Amino acid sequence: MSDMSYTPSQKNKMPLIVVTGCTVLLILCALFMMLGVGNSLVWQGLFLLVAAVFVFFYTRYFSTTYTYTISPETDSFLVVQQKGKRLTTLCNLKLSTMYMVRPFAEGDQIGENCYSYLVTLNPEDTTLLFFDDGERKVKVRIETDEFFYDLLVKALEYGADAEEE
Repeated sequence: MSDMSYTPSQKNKMPLIVVTGCTVLLILCALFMMLGVGNSLVWQGLFLLVAAVFVFFYTRYFSTTYTYTISPETDSFLVVQQKGKRLTTLCNLKLSTMYMVRPFAEGDQIGENCYSYLVTLNPEDTTLLFFDDGERKVKVRIETDEFFYDLLVKALEYGADAEEE
């Protein structure tokens, strides 16, 4: 089994709608300030608030991507975040410590030692990966397509087969 990577794409239109709405509101606020409509402090405050929401949604959902990589040769599961041109490795776990892969369910607890690397705001289908290195247990929540999910299951089986040998 060779290295495989997967980069999920934005599936939810909500961030696009929010960013578009923020752009329209920013233009209206600037226009009302230039025309002197109402109190300019109100428009300036609203402009700053909308600009902050715009920046948050843009940086979180449009300029950020995650790439998930499984590498049986190096026994690693990697999550790399790309923001603009900057690449940061956020997660590097041993693939051999993965003991379960399953779809995320509504009742699952997201708490301590659970890391979420999602591109989409409230995605419908996500996958939970469970790791135990003997010192601590870690859950990782990621977005996958059917093909990458199957690869994760095969990597889990491959690791179990390698342990038996």
